[in-house]
Order: sequence, then C-alpha cells, then structure tokens
Amino acid sequence: NIASGTPVYVREGYPVPSFFATKITNPDANANPIATADQFLGAVYPTHLVGISSTLTLWQNLSFDILGEYQGGGHNANWVGYQNAIRFMWYPCYAIQKQMAADVAAGRPFGTSLNGYSATDRGRCAYDAVNRNSDYWIQSTNFFKIRTASLSYKLPPKYTYRAKSATLVLAGRNLYKSTKYNGVDPELRDANDAGATLSRREYYVMPAPAQFLVSLRTTF
Repeated sequence: NIASGTPVYVREGYPVPSFFATKITNPDANANPIATADQFLGAVYPTHLVGISSTLTLWQNLSFDILGEYQGGGHNANWVGYQNAIRFMWYPCYAIQKQMAADVAAGRPFGTSLNGYSATDRGRCAYDAVNRNSDYWIQSTNFFKIRTASLSYKLPPKYTYRAKSATLVLAGRNLYKSTKYNGVDPELRDANDAGATLSRREYYVMPAPAQFLVSLRTTF
C-alpha cells in the first residue's frame, strides 16, 4: 500500500499494507533534510499486540482490576500536524517557523538560521512548497494504553438491606496513553481517506474520550 495519492500494489517481502513514501535519510542530523523517494517506512497497522491485565483483592471485599495494552510496529500519517504546520498553527513548529520566516524575509536560503534543529523538524515544519512534504508526517504509532481500570467494593451485609449482596463499582476507560506519536491519537484513522487503498491517516478525527462510571450492582 502506497501513501495517499499514489498507485496501490503489493510488494513481495513487505507487510500488507505498508507505507512507501519519501523518507528523510538523515532524520537526527543538524542539517537540512536529505530525502529519498519510494522508501519503505513500515507497516500501516500494528504488527504485534501485548495485553496486560491484573486483579488485586484486599480483605475479600475490595478489588482492583486493570487492563493495559501495547501495540507496536504500526504507522500513521499525522495530517493534523501537517495541515496545521503549513498554516503556522502547529505548536511544535512555532519556534522553527519563526526562524524560517525571518530567513525568507531577508532572502536567505532555507536552513540558514536553523542551527540546532534536526532534519526531521526542518522537513516537517517547512511551510513552503519546495521543502514541505506530507510524507514526512508518517510516523511510528507504538503506544501503551490503560484501556480500563475499576475499583469494586462489596458492601457489608448491614448496608445491603433486602438484597443478598451489593457491590459499588468505580470504573474508568481510556485513562492513560504513552507514545512518541505526536498527533492526537495513534489509533485514529480518517475513514473517508482513500478507502480502497488500505492507507491510514489521522485527519481531524475525534479520539475516544476518557470515561468514568459509577454503578451499584445488587443481587436479590
């Protein structure tokens, strides 16, 4: 699978689907980007998932449950960052774009005043048509999330009245996320984008919100 806007086909020896696009080959260098077209960037969807769950019970009436999940190997196109960067509205690009604007105003070549900024930052934050490329925003989506957690308390018989038992539950969903992906959420996908290509991008899609629930479970 090719990044949005280019032909789609399967390449032997690579995951299906995969991102092939223009790649910055000196990403961490204190220099302007050196880019090579049609490079393998990685699988589109995660290639390995690890779920972790645990239950802790104290004093026979208090229980704590937690479910975490790690997903690795996937990639996504952060078009929220790309579109806002070219509009001067992406916070991580504010400082570098200020320097770029000063160079443009003074007629200096691209990168003149960008000492200390990596090739990746220069490429992603470039807002002129010559140096910018949406491919630079295809990123690893490796992440760990706490999917759910709950605290359950079995009420003592004196508080259950006519019920045989009653349990008070405080639960939460989507509570924690750890990732280097700098879009809104590494699991998002714009369903309207090139639906037949199996591609993926994040483009103004709302993430799942954190949710908190309180319930009382009774048995009669």
